[in-house]
Amino acid sequence: MRTQSTDVLIIGAGPAGLMAALVLSMMKVKVRLVDRRLSHEASGQADGIQPRMIEIWESLGIGSELRERSEHVHRMVKKILFPALNGLILELKVTYSPTADRAGIEETQGSDVEHLSTNSEVSILARNDIIEEILEERLKVEGVVVERSGVPISLDVESQDQDPYPVKVKVAWLNEQIIREKNVSQEARGDLESVDGLVEKFECIPAKFVIGCDGGKSWTRRQLGIAMEGNQTDLDWGVVDFTPRTNFPTPRTKNIIQSPLEGFLGYLPRPNGAARVYVMLGEGKEEKVVSGDECKRIIAGKMRRGFAPYEMEIENATWCAIFRVSQRVAKRFSGHGRIFIAGDACHTHSPKAGQGANASMSDTFNLAWKIAYVVRHQARLDILETYEQERRPHSLELIQLDRKIFRLFSGQTIIPTDYTSLWHEQMLFVSGIGLRYSSQLIDSSGQFLAPGLTIGERIPSSEVIRTDDWRPLNLHDICPFDGRFRLFILPGSVLEECNVKRLAAFNSSIAAKGEQHEVLTERLETCIIDNDPSTVVESIPLLRVISGSNDRVYFDRNATSGGVYNIWQIASHGIAFMVRPDAHISSIVAMDEAGICAIKKYFTSWTDLS
Repeated sequence: MRTQSTDVLIIGAGPAGLMAALVLSMMKVKVRLVDRRLSHEASGQADGIQPRMIEIWESLGIGSELRERSEHVHRMVKKILFPALNGLILELKVTYSPTADRAGIEETQGSDVEHLSTNSEVSILARNDIIEEILEERLKVEGVVVERSGVPISLDVESQDQDPYPVKVKVAWLNEQIIREKNVSQEARGDLESVDGLVEKFECIPAKFVIGCDGGKSWTRRQLGIAMEGNQTDLDWGVVDFTPRTNFPTPRTKNIIQSPLEGFLGYLPRPNGAARVYVMLGEGKEEKVVSGDECKRIIAGKMRRGFAPYEMEIENATWCAIFRVSQRVAKRFSGHGRIFIAGDACHTHSPKAGQGANASMSDTFNLAWKIAYVVRHQARLDILETYEQERRPHSLELIQLDRKIFRLFSGQTIIPTDYTSLWHEQMLFVSGIGLRYSSQLIDSSGQFLAPGLTIGERIPSSEVIRTDDWRPLNLHDICPFDGRFRLFILPGSVLEECNVKRLAAFNSSIAAKGEQHEVLTERLETCIIDNDPSTVVESIPLLRVISGSNDRVYFDRNATSGGVYNIWQIASHGIAFMVRPDAHISSIVAMDEAGICAIKKYFTSWTDLS
């Protein structure tokens, strides 16, 4: 039995596992990625990428590939039958009236989606296989290849004091030819005795850490004995991917429909003229397995009535399923301090919240850089506790939102004010733009210094000009993922002598010589943003001398018409704010000696820097 150790073993090569592998490999951490699937076998059907995840992909250098191979959504259409309340029809931002005979739906107003503080589209629709393919191609650049047809069969944790690779996972490598010839399903591959000759060999993989990204029926979660908390609904849902034959007026936009005949329907455009439709089938006593033809027949009937008076016929159905929604969250997200679960392994919900791969990839994007810091001896092991501290509350909030949406669209009527309120909440939450973390890696004590910035949230999408080449950039453009923290210094006008002195003293303290400071500056890149473009020609030479760099000096592009200094409500004496590797704001400090002490205290709270 061969053995090849690794820093991190990832079980499951769906979007969550691939994201973890990419972040770790970009930070030069040794990774092995094992999956029971063969090449080109589907792991799931999630296909919507929300604005915050688009930003993350951009930071990883793969945003352009995603844009090129996907459908872009800039418009959301809601067709809702709103019954009168006390004889009155309430006026809403977006309304759709029933047909006069109440026999169907009728568009009365379209809507662009709400404005979000983001440089990205509202969302991107790409098939799950495209998402995985782009991530795999990028991983190959880092020297990582998915090891397929591997099934984990045992997990042991040994003394962490004695063994540098305390987690041991035994993997059975399966015969791909037998899998194809015998048509062995993905689920059945865990039963090694089910087919003669299925196992080719066994391997024990020693690892420092393990991440289980192995789906809703997670093997990793079962090995840790972690329970899922929540419930399963009684409503059955249908979904179909197909090419529509239709006279529906908005087939290339995202449509949410409340039909007087069939209740909720969701319509999503997909690349190459295809579409996906979700339909509510109603309550069932138990889950049923139906054939592909029967599934298609049931959903097609619901669609014909639900889209009336418009025609909506299914052609070239590529996937069809009937399912029942579970709304559950794992009781904990880790075991033994070294084994973690992510994605569907720790939260399951309906597709209505539009999360799917977004929540899964957000889990591992949050976790992976922290594991890399520990592996590289740049952080103590307890930093990994912040993964559950930050992501589990988000999962619970997601389930609560999912339940609200579920109740709203499962009822006989919809109260308009409830819908608009929920939609606003959904846009902020589901987009990822409003996600706010709270843990030992977030220091909120300086929030009063810049009320317009929110500590714990990702940095706002704001425009600056780089003085090196006068290129306009978004703040996210100057924060590509490289595993480092960034310190943005906003000194106010540097033509004021007091601000210059404060800036010079503050920056020199950050860049001071000595072992402690050198360790700090390895993890921290500083950037200066001046507030007055009218005097930038005079201030550039001074700022470059102070910063010691030409390419990390910027000025506020819109300072005279509501730029970042005004929006963020920066005090006249200046401030600095620190951004984590995942682009979330970790702290805001004054531009003085107390601010320097706060930064050092922040790092010493989870590192051995002293």
